[in-house]
Amino acid sequence: MPTFKSPPERSNSDESDRDIPSPTSSSESSCSRSRKASSSGDLSSFANMERELQCPACSELFTQPLVLPCQHNICHRCAKAILYRDSPDTPAVGPLYSAVQSPMQSPRSARQRKASTPGPLQRVPSFRRRSSASRISTPTGPKSPPPLKEFPCPKCQEGVELGPKGINGLYRNFILETIVERYKFQARKAGAIPCQSCKSRPPADATKTCLDCQASFCNECFKTVHIWGTPKAQHEYVGPTSSFRPRALLCVEHETEKVSMYCVACKRPVCHLCKLGGSHANHKFHQMNTAYKNIEEKLRSSLRILKDKQQKVEEQKRVVMEKRENSKKAAILVKDNIAKAIDSLHSILDDRKSVLLEKAEKVMFAQESDLDAALAQSREMMGISGLIEYVEQVLKENNHACFLQTATGLCKRVKEATEMPLPVDLDATGESLTLDITREEEMLSQLDFLQAPNKVVLHTNAMVAQDGRVDVTWNPLPPTSSPADSIHVQCWKMAAVGGDAELHDGTSEAPTHAQTIRCVDVITCRCELSELESGAWYAFRVRACNTAGPGPWSDIGTIRTSPDLHFDLEDNYDHDALRIDIKGRAITSVLLPAKLRPDNSVNHVVTMETHYVTGDVKITSGHHYWEVNVGRDSFLAVLGVADEGAIQTELRRQSDADSGHDSCDENDLLGVTSTMATVTVTMGTLEGVDKSVKCRHGDDCGSRVGIFVDADEGVVRFYDVMTRKMVKECSVNAGKVLVPLIGLCGPGIVHY
Repeated sequence: MPTFKSPPERSNSDESDRDIPSPTSSSESSCSRSRKASSSGDLSSFANMERELQCPACSELFTQPLVLPCQHNICHRCAKAILYRDSPDTPAVGPLYSAVQSPMQSPRSARQRKASTPGPLQRVPSFRRRSSASRISTPTGPKSPPPLKEFPCPKCQEGVELGPKGINGLYRNFILETIVERYKFQARKAGAIPCQSCKSRPPADATKTCLDCQASFCNECFKTVHIWGTPKAQHEYVGPTSSFRPRALLCVEHETEKVSMYCVACKRPVCHLCKLGGSHANHKFHQMNTAYKNIEEKLRSSLRILKDKQQKVEEQKRVVMEKRENSKKAAILVKDNIAKAIDSLHSILDDRKSVLLEKAEKVMFAQESDLDAALAQSREMMGISGLIEYVEQVLKENNHACFLQTATGLCKRVKEATEMPLPVDLDATGESLTLDITREEEMLSQLDFLQAPNKVVLHTNAMVAQDGRVDVTWNPLPPTSSPADSIHVQCWKMAAVGGDAELHDGTSEAPTHAQTIRCVDVITCRCELSELESGAWYAFRVRACNTAGPGPWSDIGTIRTSPDLHFDLEDNYDHDALRIDIKGRAITSVLLPAKLRPDNSVNHVVTMETHYVTGDVKITSGHHYWEVNVGRDSFLAVLGVADEGAIQTELRRQSDADSGHDSCDENDLLGVTSTMATVTVTMGTLEGVDKSVKCRHGDDCGSRVGIFVDADEGVVRFYDVMTRKMVKECSVNAGKVLVPLIGLCGPGIVHY
């Protein structure tokens, strides 16, 4: 480990009894300018990092701090006291501190400690004075007590190995010592250092400290000593300080060599001789400038992350404090509402009044306790402000070696601070304290706070997805649940998971882009989601809400929207009774005029035939869905699919034969039922549907039939769009070419 060159021995009487002059400052002019700017800074900038400047052993501001192998800092006096406190043979030595260097309590630690009660470390004898100002050593000799084999770090409570040189081989943290000196200077209001050249008594306050002379001067004395045109005029100076830093860092193992490179394995500056052998043999080395840039950039990057985290903590603290204030206001309002409600219910509610108030107190106390805990956690997290200020001060250091000896440990601390979890965001709603006083008088004995509705259960069997639209249905809330005044339906697109448009259970949470729809119709238990992508998978969930708040979300379900089958109706056959609109999307059937007999008499028997048309698409594979509207006054409509070859052959045969058979049965037309799969709508009533069920769109809307074809499995399903229930399922020959089929018997209209 490196040691440091000693500055020239001072002859001043006030310096003769100092054991070790406190080091500060650098030989570089850039560092001097940094010292000037920092020494005039606001004391408030140091207040945030006060804890960073306190020794973990004595809780005082650091004095001659040493860097332990675990990268924590400790006062030299405290380190020596801990190292030898277990030995009764510790020799008595001179004082460690002079009057100028006596340890200074921070404002906060001074309030926490009683001046009349010395700490255990204050009673430990100090080490002997050495001639070298930059070398910190411990008592040696035949009467010196044996040091501890393992040094207990007071910060991390871990035992660290000091090596054969003990604390003599530890770094002296000059950056930290300089920052402490700045803090002391600000605390003393920048005027406590006397000029060391003034003849008058008392001397004037110093305004400059010469690093070459190792002395402090007022303006007049500085001009007198540093005469223009003499070599002293070129001396380097900083603001007034009582501490001095040696100009060069020397290697611990080679005490005459300056450190010139950085050992990556040991994470410390070393000299060029260390590379040739010794404990650093075969280690990887970096140039000092390269190591400085790498660690500086790493520390700055971590500092940016830490500052962002600090902003989040501050925002979190603000939110928690706001919630706590709102909670107090809500508590007052809730208590007032409870009192008014209880008073209005007279004698019946007197027995319940105290119960409800007690319950409200417990709920609000629990909420405030949770918020207080979150606020305390936020305040604890604010401790990173001091670390940020400390890191910023360290980054002002331009001496690469001094910077590296401190920044290495800081990188780990900053990383640990960035990984600290943020305070948990609390939802301060808690248990509802809203009173429902609309219940009947006989229920007053069961009066309680209104609760959020129970969990909604999805009605998966009634759901059908179609092109761009899904009707989400759910079961009614049980009688034991609180009533709901609205329903929230949340839907989001997800990746396809295979299969057809059927519901699957999901467990993932809703993403931030999920769409939420509020439905006020809580009776129908249905909500239509429109403008969805065809053939895509969607996840959805539902929850009921009332004035007490939202209930829990239902289980997540997923469904795929089947693409609509788009086709035009073909009029390939000569049916005078059928009319297809110009767009090919609607067909109308009319009664033909009565025919005359050969004897010119009128035939009053009306001949009604079922006339069919097909769509212009061929279904060979995949899943397909379309919907057909049948007019309410339509006599008979036949909807479905048919085998392309069979239907064309049969239709041509019927058209050529023109048998005039008066029948409405499509089986008579085709002869073979397996060639088609159909459902009938008679006078506005869909086959298999209860006639008592009224359409939600009115009585004049007719019937709307959904047709789903799974050509791969040979399955055709028919749905009542109004109720979203499957009314019929048919089988067809898989692999056959199917075409959409629409037939009308008698007057009517069909469109899709």
